[in-house]
Amino acid sequence: AVSSVVASVVIYIFVGAQLDAMKNTELLKTKKLLSDVLDNDLNAKKDTWLSNALQIAFNKNIIDALDAGDRGEMVEILKHYGKTFKENTNFKNVEIHIIDSELTSFVKSWDSSSHGENLNYSEAYKEIKKTQKALVTMEPSSKGLRLKGLFPILKEGRFLGIANFEGGLNSIKINLKSRDIEFLYFIDEKYLGIAKNLASQPRFKTFYLSQDNVDKDFLDYVLKDIDLEQAQKNGIFDKHYFTAAFPVEDFSGRPLGFFILGKKGSLVTETIHASAMTIYQVIAIVSAIMLVLAVCIIAIINIYVTRPLSGIVEGLRDIAQGEGDLTAVIKVDSKDEIGKLGQWFNVFIKKLNGIILDVVENTRTLGAASGELSNASEQMTLSAGQVSDQAANVAGASEEMSANMHSIAAQWNRPPLMWLKWLRQRKK
Repeated sequence: AVSSVVASVVIYIFVGAQLDAMKNTELLKTKKLLSDVLDNDLNAKKDTWLSNALQIAFNKNIIDALDAGDRGEMVEILKHYGKTFKENTNFKNVEIHIIDSELTSFVKSWDSSSHGENLNYSEAYKEIKKTQKALVTMEPSSKGLRLKGLFPILKEGRFLGIANFEGGLNSIKINLKSRDIEFLYFIDEKYLGIAKNLASQPRFKTFYLSQDNVDKDFLDYVLKDIDLEQAQKNGIFDKHYFTAAFPVEDFSGRPLGFFILGKKGSLVTETIHASAMTIYQVIAIVSAIMLVLAVCIIAIINIYVTRPLSGIVEGLRDIAQGEGDLTAVIKVDSKDEIGKLGQWFNVFIKKLNGIILDVVENTRTLGAASGELSNASEQMTLSAGQVSDQAANVAGASEEMSANMHSIAAQWNRPPLMWLKWLRQRKK
């Protein structure tokens, strides 16, 4: 049971580590997904922008109007373009800007009264004039960061100017939103001299928001000062969003600002959570099976091991604490190791009983011999007394003889007259 619990805990820890690894992998995949989606949408938009600029640059009426310096004719042509795009495409606010050969504003479709502005600040315009080759790029403008499709307007090899089909990235935001991806883009503050209207926009570090259509919740989240470096490197993940930042660069690689994309955290980890639930369910089932097996093993051990051992323990306790009945035997119901233990224990008790009986019998024999030895000892004691009395009599007779001998000896030492006197007395 303990092994089952420990194994389950180890499995859970291992699976947790694997899920963390899966989460990190999923976050890297999400960052790449955001980057790929942004690149695809931008590239698609660039292709469209460049195609539209090409059509404008090759329009004979536009070429002639620009060559003649006829602004009125150019305004009417651009109005017609705007109406056609609005009726037949998803572009509802087409912005076409015609720039002359001196890189000054000739006509703006969104503000026909504004013209003559010097546009020499634009590196892209300078590049078009220099190379007379088309390009598409992100670039700062009076409206902030804009995507520009630029195509040179040429007549008989002469550079007349540039057709600029430009716009914001609202269509990209809408497309990303349909995929549950939030989208913001910011312009570096050093370009506020060009994009003066953005000075009142929300600021993030040294960058200003360059769009109007935003998701307020995501904007507020970003403005709480997320780590921009971390967002660029691996992305930032928390319970709210997975956020990634990508640099905005112009055609030459010059940094202009940042794209910031976000996906709700619950959506990012949805796959991981689904996988985790499946894994944990499998673990739960396996753990339940292991627990059932453990219970079965415990029951088997209780029936085939614990109970027989308990019988042997009871038998030993009866012998140890009872009256020591060595004729008792342990009941053996099995032929396994426990049964063999009981059988050999019974053999041991039987032999021990035989030894005890031999000891008792020998003790009885020894007791009888001891009694006989005691009687013999008493008789020997009496005989020893008689011998002592006889010895005393002998000693007394010896003493009397000794006295007589002394008397005789004394008599032998008397003078002759004394002997005569003595003899007379004896005779009498």
